[in-house]
Amino acid sequence: MSITAHPFVIIELIATIIPLVCLAVAWRHRQTRGAYLFMFLLIQLFVWAGAYAVELVVPTMEQKITWSLIGYVGVALIATTWWLFILRTQNHEIFARGYWWLMLYALPMLSILMVWTNDRHQVMLAGFELLSERPWPELVWIYNPGMDFITLYDYVLLFSVMLILVRIIIVGSVLARRQSVIFLLAMLLTWCADAINSYKLIPGLYLDPVPLTFSLTGLMILWGYLRYGLMDIVPVARDVVLQGMSDGVIVLDTQRRVLDANPAAMQILAGKSTNLIGQQLTDLLQHTDLPPQLPTTFDCPSTTEIALGEADELKWYDMRVSPLHTPNDEQMGCLLLFHDVTERKALEQAMQAAKEEALDAARIKSDFLANM
Repeated sequence: MSITAHPFVIIELIATIIPLVCLAVAWRHRQTRGAYLFMFLLIQLFVWAGAYAVELVVPTMEQKITWSLIGYVGVALIATTWWLFILRTQNHEIFARGYWWLMLYALPMLSILMVWTNDRHQVMLAGFELLSERPWPELVWIYNPGMDFITLYDYVLLFSVMLILVRIIIVGSVLARRQSVIFLLAMLLTWCADAINSYKLIPGLYLDPVPLTFSLTGLMILWGYLRYGLMDIVPVARDVVLQGMSDGVIVLDTQRRVLDANPAAMQILAGKSTNLIGQQLTDLLQHTDLPPQLPTTFDCPSTTEIALGEADELKWYDMRVSPLHTPNDEQMGCLLLFHDVTERKALEQAMQAAKEEALDAARIKSDFLANM
């Protein structure tokens, strides 16, 4: 097979190598959450980028079409795999239902079959066009409504993932926000590349930058995993522990806004399972008789007793404050732990009342004996 020189083929070779390197590293951590979906995504990126690199250098239109169809095997599955991967990292309940996997992959697999057999029905493509007037010939697919529908399906999946990530960034925990920012930046990178390619925003760029940017997203996710443990079991353990704790846990920033709270804390402060994220702690405790030392206790570890609730349903809590600091010892917020001590408080009050009654009885007895 003869090949033609193409100045951008080295870029696509880099785009092909990146998924392989990421795949080798991800395989070593394959027991972590979402690792197999991530590796499946990397394989798809490798097929897409590798086939596109070969397509650039083969000389004939027939050869370009063949390699373009091979590359489509990777392209067709990426949006679905990416969607599932994001939900997997968030431990979504969809993974308890196997039929969802079949439903989501059914349409991409059908599109691959339809594209490869397009000569018989022309549902997906009207044909191919080779733009030979350019310095380097470029193969272009001419879409029919079937391919337009598949493209719309992919964009809906990707856009829904973006909405999920934005919501997590707004209302999620600190750890979940950090993860979601990396995922969202990776997605925005590919969307920018797609816009550049679709609208030809860079004159003279006779290259589809999307395969390269998708490979770079794989590199970003791998970096995020190595740096922050994006797919590690620690976030799962953290969620399980916090969600199941009977004690209320709240994370505040330096402005005393709620960054994170478990269900027990929501029940304690709001009286029901509602969202506390973003609210000021002073607003949540505005109807509480706070001890005078409370405003200064957030700067150092302390334990304070507070009473919450209505008079007939008053509950007492030990509120433990643990300041949070950066490695440079700069305060970044604090963690509050609410431990229910209502029963202990009731016992203490009963013992105090019994003690006072005993003292009163002793005093009455003494007065009686003194007056005899």
